[in-house]
Formats: sequence, C-alpha cells, structure tokens
Amino acid sequence: MGTDRMPYSTDYPFTYGFRPGGFPYVDTSGGAARFFLEEVPFTGDQKAGIAHRNWERLTAGVRPAR
Repeated sequence: MGTDRMPYSTDYPFTYGFRPGGFPYVDTSGGAARFFLEEVPFTGDQKAGIAHRNWERLTAGVRPAR
C-alpha cells in the first residue's frame, strides 16, 4: 500500500482517553498530529496526499444529502 491510499485524520479537539462519565478530554496533545505530518519521512507531495488530496479524490463527486 502506498501513500496514495493513506488518508490522515485526527479527533481534534479530543484526544484518546475519557474522563469519568465518558466525556472526552479536550485536546492536550500539544500539536502531536501536526508534528507527525511535518516530520514523517515522505516527500511534500506525499504529505499533501495524506493530509488532504487522497480524501478529496476519494470523495470527488459525492453530493451532500438534501
């Protein structure tokens, strides 16, 4: 599988973990998601694909429900 099939997402503003009662934590990741995408050893074009182009290609032509 290549980077042309890798979409990237986050649960911003929530992080992994829940408070008592099931409420998600507010983001305390300190930019970990962005750091990953900036530091991963791929080319700029591959990073753009992971960050948004793959999703745009995957959803091209999909119309929102009316």
